[in-house]
Amino acid sequence: MAKDPYEKFPSPRRTAPLPTEKDFDPCGGHLDAQCAWQNFGGLSLEQAYELFLTHSAYYQEDFMFMGVKAFDYYFPVIDRYMREVTGDEEGYDCELSILGCGVAAQLEYSGSGISDRLLGEIERISEYVLSHLGQYSPAPKDQRRIAREWKRVDEQIAAHKSKG
Repeated sequence: MAKDPYEKFPSPRRTAPLPTEKDFDPCGGHLDAQCAWQNFGGLSLEQAYELFLTHSAYYQEDFMFMGVKAFDYYFPVIDRYMREVTGDEEGYDCELSILGCGVAAQLEYSGSGISDRLLGEIERISEYVLSHLGQYSPAPKDQRRIAREWKRVDEQIAAHKSKG
């Protein structure tokens, strides 16, 4: 029996259609959103995860600038990465804090476009990150940098909940 390539990803996305170019760049003409489309457009979750692993420092900002529908679809890439990555290589702390910054930016600028399901997923990964800082780096300075950005995520989650 073949291994299910989506087993590590939430089931609603297994059968969801791939995000369109408009899902990546809803207003049209946003260069960073277009870059995210060029990098991730047309990729399954597994393909996107494999691409992200090839150069996470390069691809991390794509999540900050893709439209909310594309972000919703590809969020499991961030989730899985945050749960599987370890601080064995130098620089991961910076990537992880930038991913937190990107998630916070999505929450801040996507407004009511964030579904309750996605908000819950973001809340769970933020809780995970903040309770596993040692997984990402043994250095307190690095842990503080990661924690600072993921606490911003928590602040944005709280802001969404207070509106809702």
